[in-house]
Amino acid sequence: MYFGDKYPYAKRIVYTFHMPVFLIISGYLVNIHNKVKDFLHIILWLFIPYAIMECGYTVMSAVLPVREKVYSLSIGVIIKNVFVSPLGPYWYLQTLIICNVTYYLYIK
Repeated sequence: MYFGDKYPYAKRIVYTFHMPVFLIISGYLVNIHNKVKDFLHIILWLFIPYAIMECGYTVMSAVLPVREKVYSLSIGVIIKNVFVSPLGPYWYLQTLIICNVTYYLYIK
């Protein structure tokens, strides 16, 4: 059974703090004093596993019975899910990448 369905109140409580805390801690740990090349290398090493896992999740969503079903699998759908609206549990990596890049550009 899906945890959020069985315990909706607990889900609401956890969802009020888990992402802000994750992003705040990640923001404190990101090294913005790197050169642009080094920073982009770090972002690339976050993006590659994210893109691989998101592509796999999108393909599996077209085959397996999941909540976020993909009904017509195409390269456009995969690109949209990787860059715009991720499916499943990997959206936090996209958010982390966006926040790190935004923070780096803001400070620089």
